[in-house]
Amino acid sequence: MNVATSIQIPTAVKRIVYQKTGTHLHDQLKGEVRPWGGFVLLSIEKFMDEKIIWLRPCLSESFIALSLQMHGIGSSEGHDEYWKALSNISLLYSSTKIKINGKEDRFAFLKDLESDLAIMHLSAGQEVKIESGEVHALMNLASDYLVVQETRISRQRSRFIDDSYRERDIFRFVDQFGRDNAIAYNDSRLGNFRDQIVSSYKEFRQFEMYFF
Repeated sequence: MNVATSIQIPTAVKRIVYQKTGTHLHDQLKGEVRPWGGFVLLSIEKFMDEKIIWLRPCLSESFIALSLQMHGIGSSEGHDEYWKALSNISLLYSSTKIKINGKEDRFAFLKDLESDLAIMHLSAGQEVKIESGEVHALMNLASDYLVVQETRISRQRSRFIDDSYRERDIFRFVDQFGRDNAIAYNDSRLGNFRDQIVSSYKEFRQFEMYFF
């Protein structure tokens, strides 16, 4: 993973992180600014890394999303991720664990998974565990920043494991920014994913405004 030693963290993200964790983020932290938002690394260890991830506000697009992905390719045991929502977050998720070698047809897999994929919404303070082999995508459907604290823990224990290994262990099915030859979210062959996501989020927001 190529990370810069000094990046510009949005003020709104710094405020959310401080309010929820008491941590002051500073621009000298290692991280990256990406088209979808960015991240900063809080710690890197041999079998684990921890970071703050933010997705930029959804303004002109229907939503901003990270890859629909899973961890663990071929003989790799992959890694687990623990997410703590620092703002309201949404994710596309399937608890069905799959194993691939990295060369499978993405459309065939998505067709098989479509009935298992669900849209999950978490309020700030809630947590979720994404296990190796579970397909998932973090997404923002709001006009505010989405912020999550992520801890990645490798299941394998060898001298070759590090944070760059965890990056290489990701298989992307769908990607908004064309990485790894993945399918785009707006590809018409994906069916009604976009409509499902936006509709579900509107229902979640109505529930949240009524009860919270």
